[in-house]
Amino acid sequence: MGEARTGGEAALSGVTAELDAALRHAAAQAPGSAAFAELLDSLHVHVGAGKLIRPRLVELGWRLATADPVPPSGRAAVDRLGAAFELLHTALLVHDDVIDRDVLRRGQPAVHASARHRLEARGVPAADAAHAGVAVALIAGDVLLTQAFRLAATCAADTARAAEAAAVVFDAAAVTAAGELEDVLLGLSRHTGEEPDPDRILAMQRLKTAHYTVGAPLRAGALLAGADPDLARAMGEAGADLGAAYQVIDDVLGVFGDPGETGKSADGDLREGKATVLTAHGRRIPAVRALLDAGPATPRGHRGRPPRPRGGRCPGARPRRRRRAHRPRPRAHRGPAPGRDGPGGVRRRLPRRADPEVLRWPRPPRALPRCTRGRPTPQRPR
Repeated sequence: MGEARTGGEAALSGVTAELDAALRHAAAQAPGSAAFAELLDSLHVHVGAGKLIRPRLVELGWRLATADPVPPSGRAAVDRLGAAFELLHTALLVHDDVIDRDVLRRGQPAVHASARHRLEARGVPAADAAHAGVAVALIAGDVLLTQAFRLAATCAADTARAAEAAAVVFDAAAVTAAGELEDVLLGLSRHTGEEPDPDRILAMQRLKTAHYTVGAPLRAGALLAGADPDLARAMGEAGADLGAAYQVIDDVLGVFGDPGETGKSADGDLREGKATVLTAHGRRIPAVRALLDAGPATPRGHRGRPPRPRGGRCPGARPRRRRRAHRPRPRAHRGPAPGRDGPGGVRRRLPRRADPEVLRWPRPPRALPRCTRGRPTPQRPR
């Protein structure tokens, strides 16, 4: 167990180095563009910021196929292929945040939201900044995709094995695009009257998430190790089943999880009307179905911005103006006296401009505010 952990930590350090080198390589292709360099520098917050599950699964695929740890001669290839899957994952997340209109990713503003706020701070109108933020995110995702494909195609000195592993990465991107399309269309079922069943939703999630998250890394790692294609395919199918189970749990956390731990909004799926296994079963309850059919509900003041931090203001926000000048609190005077002016003769704190009906007795008062200070004090009769 300790040996496996040591090998895993070494793999993660190699993957991190590959990710940094990929971003530097992309920036070096356009040395005259300061904006492009700034964009790639901002992506360091997102690239490799997760648990690096896919690089770990690439190595696991190698170990399952060979029944041995990754040898030093194959370490560079496994690291490079794992980094390719991690770049693919980050690219898909950047695009997915635009599609789902999510503004939070891994506890940080999403790429499109971060770009929008930077532009607004420079004086760009909100509508133009929002459109440009989406464009920046699309460009960032495309750059990450190209770097993922480059690493996959050059992951090993053995060109035959590298080609087989790279083909899995290419196919994973296409399969995920099909799943993303199904997800978008299923989210519109509340308008079409269609009732997506859990089996169809699970099929969509296998395409969108399970395949590239678990199945494809296992299969590619096995092929990189020289495994039989049928064995590698079986490993990929088993991994897709595990990935589907992972996605169901993730959907539950997306509604009931703590955003501070999950790193994403707790109402994003419900706000966008996402079709998940959880919502499919929830639609069987009339009250839940009515809420889901009502469509996205945007909280007041939420216009695609990330949640405001507690006790602070969003970066680039303009100072708030006081709506009204400070006014001193109205002076208080004594209320009804005992016996003649009111029951109990308690001392009432009433505003100066109180309704005369409140002070008139024996007619019952309509509203008497409570004492704001001290205990009720009896008054002496006049």
